[in-house]
Amino acid sequence: MTLEPHFSPDVSLAAAPRAGRDHLAGYYRLHVLGALLPLIAGVGFYGWRVLEVLTFVVASAVLGVLIWRRIGSRGATLRWSHVIWMALLLCLMLPPHLLQGTLRGVRSPGSATWPMLPAAALLLVMIIWVVGGAGLARVHPVILAYLLLAMLCREAFTPHLVLHRASLFVGDLVDVDPSAVPAGSTEEPWIFLRDKPQHDAIHLGSSASQRLSQYTRLRPAQRAPMPMEAMLRDHMPPLEDLVVGGHPGPIGSSSAIAAIIGGLFLLYWRLIDYRVPLIIVIIAFVGFAVVPAMLMHGAYLDWANSITFANYEIMASPLVLMAFFLASDGTICPLGRRARTVYAALVGVVTVFCQLYVSVAYGPYIALGVVAVFSSRLQERFPEKLSPT
Repeated sequence: MTLEPHFSPDVSLAAAPRAGRDHLAGYYRLHVLGALLPLIAGVGFYGWRVLEVLTFVVASAVLGVLIWRRIGSRGATLRWSHVIWMALLLCLMLPPHLLQGTLRGVRSPGSATWPMLPAAALLLVMIIWVVGGAGLARVHPVILAYLLLAMLCREAFTPHLVLHRASLFVGDLVDVDPSAVPAGSTEEPWIFLRDKPQHDAIHLGSSASQRLSQYTRLRPAQRAPMPMEAMLRDHMPPLEDLVVGGHPGPIGSSSAIAAIIGGLFLLYWRLIDYRVPLIIVIIAFVGFAVVPAMLMHGAYLDWANSITFANYEIMASPLVLMAFFLASDGTICPLGRRARTVYAALVGVVTVFCQLYVSVAYGPYIALGVVAVFSSRLQERFPEKLSPT
């Protein structure tokens, strides 16, 4: 049996989530295939414990469906394909350590964080039930569930661990020696680590997203002694670790290459409109390169540093995952071309300010949540409909 794109090149982009049951199942089945590459990359960088997280989240979501399908008339609106896809997407946004045990020599949240996984999955199902199923939410249910838990358990959601290059796929994320690698930014690039260590995992005191947030959110008086060039040179990890992977981060966005290729799979099957991720990334890149020089005290527009800084902002955040797998979702993306273009531009602009002044780790999700509230109004303002070709 071969997979065929039973969607017209235009209508499927947003209409599929509102279509019949069979059409809906095929639509989300292809989305799951597109998300496999970021998931496999996550298994490579964080080991088999990622599969534990995935199993825990999906199983909890299935349990939630069995419960909420029996409650009220809204229960009939829950679709297995939709909920399982949402649960997989939520798993890609989570850090890989929430089910870990106590780490040797490292202060760890330990097993006390495991209730976050069923709580996130059950909260996700409850949100889908409240909004009435697929295609009816103004804000993406996964974003709501994720941000609610992230606000309550922010420290536990901060990743610090990644497998050593010699322990890809088979290593244990719990087996870590905190003294093996310094917590600063002068670590040797992950892709160059060749010697087999005594421990499978590497512990870093702070991730790239934390370092960027700490720099951009400092008061002007605190930031002035730290030029952007010095920050990028002395306090940031090698950029290739963020492009390929090998730096602590969420399961699905640690490798920008894997997220991009997964998004290209969705584009190939015409499940999403290329304009949405393209516009979001371009506007965000320009914003990250220009806005800091305009608004930061003592900063100036140095194109070499500005472009490097923009690259770090995009690679260290879940922006790529958000643009391909969340912002392009037909449940919140407008139908019209012009409305969709404005929608993507707004997401890009708001993302710039949310990352610079709120959080690099959560900024893209917050931006999409804010803009998605006005998605239906954009559709009313630009009522053009997509027509099948």
